[in-house]
Amino acid sequence: MEGPVVSIQSFASDGDSIITIACRRYIYKYHIRNNQIINFCPRLNQEFVPSIRKKIFLSGRLISSILIDRQENVWVATDNGGFLQPPGNAPYRFFTTDPSDPTSLSSSFINNLFEDKNGLIWIALNGANGVHTFDPIFNKIDFYPIQLDGQVNIGAIYSDPAQGGRILWLGVHLRGLVRYDRWLKQGRLYPTEINRQISFIKPEMGNPSVLWIGTIGSGLYRFDINSETFTQHVYRNNGDSRDPGRPIQGTGFAMSMIFEAPGRAWLASLRGVYLFDLETNEYLAFQNETGNAKTLRANTVSTLNPAKQYGKNYVWVGTRNGGLHLFNTEKGEFEHFTFYYSDGQKEADIPYICYVMESRTGDVWVATPQGVFCRRYGKEKFCQVMDPDKKLAEEIYAVHEDNLGRIWLYSRAGIYMYHPQNGQIIGYEGETSRYAYHQNEQGELFYARGSAVMAFQPDSIQLLHD
Repeated sequence: MEGPVVSIQSFASDGDSIITIACRRYIYKYHIRNNQIINFCPRLNQEFVPSIRKKIFLSGRLISSILIDRQENVWVATDNGGFLQPPGNAPYRFFTTDPSDPTSLSSSFINNLFEDKNGLIWIALNGANGVHTFDPIFNKIDFYPIQLDGQVNIGAIYSDPAQGGRILWLGVHLRGLVRYDRWLKQGRLYPTEINRQISFIKPEMGNPSVLWIGTIGSGLYRFDINSETFTQHVYRNNGDSRDPGRPIQGTGFAMSMIFEAPGRAWLASLRGVYLFDLETNEYLAFQNETGNAKTLRANTVSTLNPAKQYGKNYVWVGTRNGGLHLFNTEKGEFEHFTFYYSDGQKEADIPYICYVMESRTGDVWVATPQGVFCRRYGKEKFCQVMDPDKKLAEEIYAVHEDNLGRIWLYSRAGIYMYHPQNGQIIGYEGETSRYAYHQNEQGELFYARGSAVMAFQPDSIQLLHD
């Protein structure tokens, strides 16, 4: 390449050995078979450079993402709007904000582009309380707003399976709970006395009209959807009738929750693991005991995840400073695990566990601040998964698996798709929320980015920003 090309921002493939390369201010095509760099479009890089640059390629304007959709349209996102190049000689179309046009983008700074299974293009913007979509069939832009005054900071996401993914429940920092209808594009705020970060939203097993809401600082809350009421949950210590009840664990750091059976749930807190009965409000605590190797190494529990390959009586327990445990809930015993670097020989000091996920093939994936680790099915060691660019060595918040067996990783730098069979990694930049990620029963993935919620079907993703 000749000219001022100093940084490659994104790649896109047309599926036929041609790679479109977006640099900071120029776009090229690379023909793999001929090993040749060609112009993205003569009109863009030569004839129409002056007029195009006046609109989006001014000095300082950066390309953030590029997407080739199923209709072979090329989408280019920048920090000052975006444009669409249809196949052939059809004219370009520009997208930017226009205060006089309510159907325009609400911000000119475009972060990311997705194409979902229905062909909708999802557009994530800086400074927008919501997310845009572009429908190529009806040739229109729609906006999914979260209509709250001031800045919106989404801490937790849950998609109601009874509504087929139509209804989202969002935990908004210092504001309360939002019920968002994706069809009507309307959000309703249920204000509460909760003045803490919401860490999770979990439906009650056997009673989906009740949502359990965890907070970082004020404990656990019960929300009845039918009566629209919040109740702070209190407990009596192991059935002691003299105990009047109190907010869970004193400090109230409710980090994660899974149901053992209807009416019985496990709760992760920074004071240990708790089994509680929703009917009687009785609880049983499991905490570190000095000198007992079969207890927690630390009480600062960060995540609980089912250990399906071991059976219903086992749970993965991650802590903030005690590493990973396998919890035998029937015996009340914990087994601690050691981590290794990618060579499988040198031990790695991994005290903080963010998330644990078992894949359908039996692999166990662990997200940590030092990257992602995996224990392959039938193996004994948790080894670090490393890529040449060391992207997976960053802090990873959570791990999900899509219907094609690909692994999706949420990190401070964005989200990554990792293909376990061939080691391929494709990334999409833009920091995600530490707690706000969710996968519904249809496999659709959700995550929060500041004021916006990103929703997409990973099976339909053709390209992610690298």
